[in-house]
Order: sequence, then C-alpha cells, then structure tokens
Amino acid sequence: MKYCTFKYRIVYEDGEITNGWSPFHGEEINNFTLTRFVNHCFLKTKPAKVIVISDVFKISDAALWLAHVQHTVEFKYLRASNGFAAQLMNGSRNNRQEPSSE
Repeated sequence: MKYCTFKYRIVYEDGEITNGWSPFHGEEINNFTLTRFVNHCFLKTKPAKVIVISDVFKISDAALWLAHVQHTVEFKYLRASNGFAAQLMNGSRNNRQEPSSE
C-alpha cells in the first residue's frame, strides 16, 4: 500500500472552480488513480471539464501518514462519507498498548 497527500483543482463545465487537498492511500499513486479518486469522492453532480492534480507528497509509512492526516477535516469527511482508511484506523487502535496495572 502507498500513501500520500495531494492538491487538486476541479474546473466544471460552467466555469466554477473548486480547489482542495486530500489524503490518499492505494496500490498506486499516479495521476490516473488520484484523478479517479477526486472524481469519486469530491466531484459535484455537475460535469467537470478538467481535474488537475498537483503537489503530491508521498509518505512511506502507514503510521506516519495516519498521524499526519487523521485529525484533518478532509480525512474526517472521507471517513464519514465512505469509510476511508477504516482498516488502518482499526489497526492503529488494535496496536495501542494498554497501560500496565503493575
């Protein structure tokens, strides 16, 4: 699994422009997979003319990526809308050590 954050710009056919950034994890990080992700998660109901991906910041470690993004509004939106990164979040909770009562 690969991890990153990136910026995107959506230009709609009516001229409206939406800018944002997003966390992402998947098998591949490239323009095609990130554009498809934006199309699926952030596109409004109207048709887009162009989706531009920029400033891709790759993070090699899942725990580091999760620590970097889990408290952001964008991550919380993705979690609420489609269960984004549920396995990573569950793994993170399961790996926490309980305090010792000794």
